[in-house]
Amino acid sequence: MTTPPKTEIHPAPDRILVPRQHAQILLEPPLAHSASALLAPTAPPSPSAAKKEFLAAANLWAAQIGAPPIPDSALQKPWVITGHQVEFFHAGVWAKMIATDELARRTAAIPFDLLVDHDVVDHLGFDVPILNPATNSWQRQSITWSPPSLVPADGLLAPTPSQFDQWDAALAAHPHAQSDALAHVLTALRTPLYPPL
Repeated sequence: MTTPPKTEIHPAPDRILVPRQHAQILLEPPLAHSASALLAPTAPPSPSAAKKEFLAAANLWAAQIGAPPIPDSALQKPWVITGHQVEFFHAGVWAKMIATDELARRTAAIPFDLLVDHDVVDHLGFDVPILNPATNSWQRQSITWSPPSLVPADGLLAPTPSQFDQWDAALAAHPHAQSDALAHVLTALRTPLYPPL
């Protein structure tokens, strides 16, 4: 019995054109091509030690945050994995996560999102736009809830309730920073800041 060759997909450089209009999307290769490659017949996957270790670590983290465990049957399915640095995400990262989730839905794959960078964070908070009246130019100002820490980003705690209130008030003083997206993020961070013990 021969094993079908793996299907590989590659972006077509001539199709990578930066969108010029609002709400346009660039996805190359198209999601349907990625789904076809993922669904192409291959030999049944043999769970490797690395895959088992990964799943065990994922379930340990799920237990710590109260998420449901991933069943062992996930070892027999394809996985779709993405990731980003430990920081508040810009729209392009959200788009990548949405595409990953949709690809997993179309193919019954298991999606994972990894924290792929564990550097020390240079500031804990947001940068906001401010207008300097003296020069009539825009500048960026950091609004933080705590001084920089030598602890890697994945080991930092959320702001305490007191830190959060002070930080929220400082952000509110900058009207150009206010948006529905910011309000959504702040609401999600505030409720609950710390789960009951």
